[in-house]
Amino acid sequence: MPLPMDDKQKRFIDALTYMGYTVRTRPLREATDEHGDTYRRASLDIELVTDLLTGADRYDVAVLLTGDGDFERPVEALRARGKRVVVACIPEMTSYELRNAADEYVDFKDIRAEVERPGYRLPSEGGRGEGQQRPFYATPAALSGGDER
Repeated sequence: MPLPMDDKQKRFIDALTYMGYTVRTRPLREATDEHGDTYRRASLDIELVTDLLTGADRYDVAVLLTGDGDFERPVEALRARGKRVVVACIPEMTSYELRNAADEYVDFKDIRAEVERPGYRLPSEGGRGEGQQRPFYATPAALSGGDER
């Protein structure tokens, strides 16, 4: 059974849409594995691959933020069409096949300082609790150069 989207998720999606991104969503489903552990999942692989291939005439470089080996064949298809493909993820979650299929692999750890909000730390690094963290995306006012509120 699909789980409802909370207000924080809705605001995040609205912010991305406002910034000009096309946002694809799927209902989050809760399931239980053979060990009785509950996990949540929403598979968007088909939607992402469809967008990558049907929109290929509108870009020169595709940047995939995934390590999922299921993207190996679509990456090969894009490269055969003359597209440059960059895969960015952490090594522990990146399949060997996907890494080899891409033109370039970027380890998130190598670019963390360049893309992370200044002063941000993960909870495991002594960061503040969930309720105290500010959203990582900018407000519309900040994007337009106005005061952030």
